[in-house]
Amino acid sequence: MHLPHHQEMLRNAAKYGGVDAVTELIRKENPSALHVEEGDNETLSSRVFFHQPMRNEPAKGTIRFYDPVKAAA
Repeated sequence: MHLPHHQEMLRNAAKYGGVDAVTELIRKENPSALHVEEGDNETLSSRVFFHQPMRNEPAKGTIRFYDPVKAAA
């Protein structure tokens, strides 16, 4: 979970050196606030997304699935 000052930093990332710089600051201050995408400590596969990710993210499940046929109609 992001702390309130982390949320403010993300909203105003340009003021703090950009999104990548803010991400690194958050990772240092609160490592559990961000998902780990690879390796032994990977966390995305335990996450349930509300909307199905457009990319092939590892996930435990999805609440609302994206159907490209319905989207085109």
